[in-house]
Amino acid sequence: MRFFSDFNINKGSDSVMLFLHGFTGGPGAFTHLLNLVPMDCVSYTFSGHAKDYEAFHQSTKELWLDGALQKIEELKQKYKKVYLCGFSMGGLISIILSTKTTVDGLFLFAPAVVIKQEPKHKTTKVTLKDVNPALIELCDEEDLKVLQYYLDEDDYRESIELNDLKKMVSFDKINVPSFAFIGSEDPVVIPDKASEICKTKGITYTIIPGCTHALLYGSNFQETLKAFQETIQKISLY
Repeated sequence: MRFFSDFNINKGSDSVMLFLHGFTGGPGAFTHLLNLVPMDCVSYTFSGHAKDYEAFHQSTKELWLDGALQKIEELKQKYKKVYLCGFSMGGLISIILSTKTTVDGLFLFAPAVVIKQEPKHKTTKVTLKDVNPALIELCDEEDLKVLQYYLDEDDYRESIELNDLKKMVSFDKINVPSFAFIGSEDPVVIPDKASEICKTKGITYTIIPGCTHALLYGSNFQETLKAFQETIQKISLY
């Protein structure tokens, strides 16, 4: 499976988990997680991402929200239950959409509910050599071209978009079982503050020791898989 390609995995279930990736990310971030999900798995790629990367500057958070919401409604026509699984920005969008339509649960990995960086412009050039090797291993040649395109982009927009999306979150309106997984060494999301938000808003959270923002594929990611599997086993998804 390519990092920037969508997946649709049929496990013969009447329930489905919809996977929403992060800013300039791709569905491949969830690669190691898929075998642990006891239902059909479907991804959604936001506009201006993956093969649509050349339209990145024309994409907007409104398009991301509307497109994902439409995908949820399509899945609800086919499945009895729909769960959302979001990484980073995808976690934020999952929370927002859960208050706009009916879903059955949320699984949030490094949800960008609070981030360290303030809006700023990139001051140094970033190349593929600077990227987490674990991410490179998930990419093929075409993926690497897309990844380099995003590396050449300015960081400023990411901070602006995430801050704007955070303002759209209504934690008090969340009324479905919600589970968050946060890396203890996350340099993007602030672990202490993120876990405090989860605690006060009724989101069950797990701090994954030794994990960074790339807790789904980076160093110590096996601990993330273990925590996810334990959570799945404790709750009823059907």
